[in-house]
Amino acid sequence: MTGGATDTVSAYRRRVDGTDWAAVAAELADLGCALLPRLLTVSDGRELIKLYDRDDAFRSTISMRRHGFGEGEYRYLATPLPEAVDELRHALYPHLLPIARLRTESSAGHGADDEQWFRPAGYRVGQRLVWGFV
Repeated sequence: MTGGATDTVSAYRRRVDGTDWAAVAAELADLGCALLPRLLTVSDGRELIKLYDRDDAFRSTISMRRHGFGEGEYRYLATPLPEAVDELRHALYPHLLPIARLRTESSAGHGADDEQWFRPAGYRVGQRLVWGFV
C-alpha cells in the first residue's frame, strides 16, 4: 500500500517479526486475548477503509440485525486479498501457529462440556464481556 511491493512486504514482515511473541503467548494464556503492536501504517489503514464501500472487494456481507445481534454488519474480503491483509496473514501465521498448538495441547483431558476450558481466561478472572475480535 505504501512504497514498492518489496518495501511493503518486508515492512509488514519486519513489524510482525519484531513482536515479542513470548509476551503475546503469555498474554493469550493469562487473559484470552493479546494486543499486538501497530502492524499497519495510517496510510495502510486509510486504504483498507476505502475498500468498505466497494462491493467488489467483498465476497459476502453479514447483517447483524438479520441474525438478531443488533445493528451493523461485517464483510468477508474477496480474493485476491488486499496486499496489506495478505502479507500480514502470511507473516502472522508462523508465529500464531505454535501458540494455537500449545493451546490445543493444553486442552487434553478437557471434555466438550468442560465449561472452564471453553471460557476465555479473562472470563475466569471477572471479565464478563469477551469478544473474539474487535
